[in-house]
Amino acid sequence: MEPMDTFGAPAIAFAVAAFFSLLELVTSEFPQTISFLRRSWAFYAYGFAYGALAFIATIGINKLSAANAIKLEGLGLSSPWIRAFAIGISSKALLHIRLFTVTAGGQTFPVGVETLVQLFEPWLKRRINIQHWNATQAFIGTRTKKYNDLKQVQARIVINLPTNLPETELKAFRADVLQTTSVEQAMEQYLIVSAARPLTAYFPPCRLNDFTKLGLMPLPMSFDATSNAIFRKGRGNLPQEARRS
Repeated sequence: MEPMDTFGAPAIAFAVAAFFSLLELVTSEFPQTISFLRRSWAFYAYGFAYGALAFIATIGINKLSAANAIKLEGLGLSSPWIRAFAIGISSKALLHIRLFTVTAGGQTFPVGVETLVQLFEPWLKRRINIQHWNATQAFIGTRTKKYNDLKQVQARIVINLPTNLPETELKAFRADVLQTTSVEQAMEQYLIVSAARPLTAYFPPCRLNDFTKLGLMPLPMSFDATSNAIFRKGRGNLPQEARRS
């Protein structure tokens, strides 16, 4: 067997398995906030783990096939490259095969190929969820200091919902937003149905430099018109350079 077949085909299986395992994770659990996982080491480790298993499986299957220990039948499976792609794209589904389930103390544990997956997947997915939550709170936290009026935030979210969603889904989401008890919860709900970019467009983050240059504190969103007029009048007495900042 050529060296390229020995390691090249498994490398393809690795790349395909890693890509599709991460794609399935993102589309099922984080469809709108994938950008929050860019710095999550657990996210990349999750794809690497599935890729590594596909890499090992491809090497093993190729060796068994070369020794005529097994015979693979199917369209294009005689080619190690097509076989590697097939293994990579189906590895996640194959690795979740269970022969039976053992129940002990109210907990269930799968027995079969999925037993191997249980060694890393639950722990990694827990770390991914924690890191995603931390990134979400950091993203929202830059806005809650500026937008601290819950009613106004809820109103702005309801007005700027995507119009191409089914009406039943829109009604349910409006109800969820109006039932939130904090600005953080309302913005989290908005992230679920939209994404980080629309939230940034309708709720620009608080830029502390705009205020610290003037020795002022950020204005709350609920500032009334009188107070705002006084603030603007005060800015008129500032030097031209400070007014432009």
